[in-house]
Amino acid sequence: MARIATGGAQKQPELDREEEELLRAATLHLVQNHGMFLVATGARPLRIRGSLAWVITVTLRYAAGHEGHVGELLYDGEEFTFLTEQSVMDERARQIAEGPEGPRQWKLWAAQKCGRGGTKVPEPPRGNGNPNVKGK
Repeated sequence: MARIATGGAQKQPELDREEEELLRAATLHLVQNHGMFLVATGARPLRIRGSLAWVITVTLRYAAGHEGHVGELLYDGEEFTFLTEQSVMDERARQIAEGPEGPRQWKLWAAQKCGRGGTKVPEPPRGNGNPNVKGK
C-alpha cells in the first residue's frame, strides 16, 4: 500500500471495509495457493463489461523485512486470476531475493532470531516464496 506524506509523519490511507475484506481474502488465496511470502497490498476497482472487478497488487514480503512488487491479481467477484505472467513474477522475485537489500535484511533478521548461542544463521530464501517452485 502506498504511503502518503502528511507533513513529516507518514500514514497509510484508511481502507474501507470492502477493500480490507478483499485484501484479506486475496492474501489468504495467495498464501494457500501460491506461496507463504505473497501478500495482497493494494486494490483498485474497475469495470469489465459493466461488472465490478478488482486489480490487486501482489507483493513478495520476506520475514526479514525486504519486499517488492511481483505482479497483479484480478478478482472478478468469484475467483482470483493472475494478470502477470509467471515468468515475469519469477524474475521479479529473483531480483527481490538477490537484490542488495535482500541478503542484508535477511542476515540482520536471522542474526537476531537464530544467531544467539552458536546457532547457525540460515541462508536467505531463493525463488518466489513458493516452496513448490525451485529458486534460481
